Amino acid sequence: SLLQCRQPLIYKYQSMKPFFYLHNFHPAHAHSVTVDYHKSFFQPVSSSGFLVRDKNFFNLITHHADYLNPKDHDEDGLPNQVNKSIQTTRRFDALKLWFTLRMMGRNKLGGYFDTIIETAAKIADLLHSDSDFELMNESDISALVFRYRPKNVQLDVCAMNQYIKKAMFNQGKALVAGTKINQQFYLKFTLLNPLTTISDIENIIKIIKKHGNEYVRLN
Repeated sequence: SLLQCRQPLIYKYQSMKPFFYLHNFHPAHAHSVTVDYHKSFFQPVSSSGFLVRDKNFFNLITHHADYLNPKDHDEDGLPNQVNKSIQTTRRFDALKLWFTLRMMGRNKLGGYFDTIIETAAKIADLLHSDSDFELMNESDISALVFRYRPKNVQLDVCAMNQYIKKAMFNQGKALVAGTKINQQFYLKFTLLNPLTTISDIENIIKIIKKHGNEYVRLN
């Protein structure tokens, strides 16, 4: 059941001391936790989990249909996977995570997660120290939202960063995501590869600046 998956998950998070203990994040204190294993456990899509402290919490979202999961099956103790997933019929997506945990172990997997968090923090410092960039957020885990905003340039900042994103896509050397906050366009790094180095990101930052300067020259 989903409840049986809970303890390994808690142990896994406890191995990530630099972030989770520092921020007082303890999944066991929550009534429920959703986990995107694609984002945080290096799994191909789709792979996610919904975990609860008390299995009786599932009763809050339980619905019995006579043709699918009749209530008398529960009373007779007959297992029915429909009661374990909102998707009802589903692939065995948990197998991917199971193999990863068995092959890598929670300590190695936790170490990868810690590396990503530390790398994101260093890149945040890098962007913060560069006067040509505006850092929108300090990363809690692996996402950084920012935009190229050189001093003494009186141009549409949103249009400039949209140009940068499109130019990078067309060039094909590196891709950067985009998002909007209060109708303002920003670029976004989502760091999910523990092998990504600061040097890798520094090279991408140079590409961002290059296309930003192109936009300035063209306008």
